[in-house]
Order: sequence, then C-alpha cells, then structure tokens
Amino acid sequence: MLTLVSGFGLLGAAAAVSGCAIVDLVVFLWITVPRIKVTLWQLVACLVRPMIAAAAMVILLSWLDMAWTPSSTLDTAGLVWDLGIRSGVGAVCYTSVLAGVWIIAGRPDGPERHVLSALGSAWAKIRAPGVGQREGLR
Repeated sequence: MLTLVSGFGLLGAAAAVSGCAIVDLVVFLWITVPRIKVTLWQLVACLVRPMIAAAAMVILLSWLDMAWTPSSTLDTAGLVWDLGIRSGVGAVCYTSVLAGVWIIAGRPDGPERHVLSALGSAWAKIRAPGVGQREGLR
C-alpha cells in the first residue's frame, strides 16, 4: 500500500485497498463456501436480482444527472432537500426494479417474500379491530 500511495497518491491508496479487499474476499470464499455446503453458483444467484436493481438505479440517476454531480445549492435546507430527492428517486427505482425482477423470476423464496410476509402480518395487526385498545375505552 505504501508503494502505491507514494507513487500514485489517493488513487494508489484506493487501488491498494480494492486489491486487498478482493484478495480477502477470494480467501474468505475459498475457506467458507465448502464448509457451509453452498456452491459458488448458489451464492452468485442470490446477488443477481439486487445487482440488476442497483444497475438500473445508477443508470436512472445518471440519466437524470443526479449521480455523482454536485448539488445546485449550498444552504443546509437545499442540501437536505436535494439529498432527499436523490435518495427517494433511487429507492423507488431500486425497489420497483427489484420487485419486477423478482416477479419475472417466478417469485422465488427469498428476502422479497420475507418482507412481503412481514408487511402482511403488520398490516393485519393494524387492521384487526380492538388491537392495542384497552377495555372500556371504546
């Protein structure tokens, strides 16, 4: 790392950290994957839908000039507003694409199904009559 930093500055530091992270990931997977009885293909298959959604989000935000661009304002309220708009657009895009890809994939068991199940349970509790009310206060 010191060699890359002294020769290339901040870019060298980023390259050194990235290289170390890649080596760490390869060693971690090489040791862990056989022990938990998961194939590398199964591991990659879990990442495909989120990667498609993340790519779509980046493409949309770039197309709207909302990615890697400075805000048009410098006051705190404007920066907070800009952050909220960019985050909201990104979250809606990511969630929509992830849900769409999940439906196209045949709605397999996974985190999406777990979230929908949890939301359904929470909604049922909210809609149930008398939940959270004390007797005599009706």
